[in-house]
Amino acid sequence: MRSGVRRVFALLLPLALLGVASVAFGADAAAVKPALAPLSISIDAGARSGAVSDALRIVTLLTLLAVLPAILIAMTSFTRTIIVLSMLRHAFGMQDTPPNMVLVSRAVPHVVHDGARVPGGLLERHQADGR
Repeated sequence: MRSGVRRVFALLLPLALLGVASVAFGADAAAVKPALAPLSISIDAGARSGAVSDALRIVTLLTLLAVLPAILIAMTSFTRTIIVLSMLRHAFGMQDTPPNMVLVSRAVPHVVHDGARVPGGLLERHQADGR
């Protein structure tokens, strides 16, 4: 208990001496100038009243960038490919070899290759129907 009191006293003593020294040598709080310039905020809605603000555009862009990977994964065969590769890994009895990063890097070219065939097939089917 006494060591805790000594520790608090050892921490507070330099602060108390600094306060006494500032009062004794005439450090006045009014003489100290603020280090920061005053802050001025103004809102001008007259110039672009119908336009979307820049902040809202940034928030929308960041939201789309955050959601876009999830949409791409949900709309492609990436999830199915990763599941098949991980099942194949477990079937061989290898729990953590190869690591998940290797499986993902192997799945991406397969998804890109499969995804590249889709628009061509749709175009051929559309032209075959005579539309």
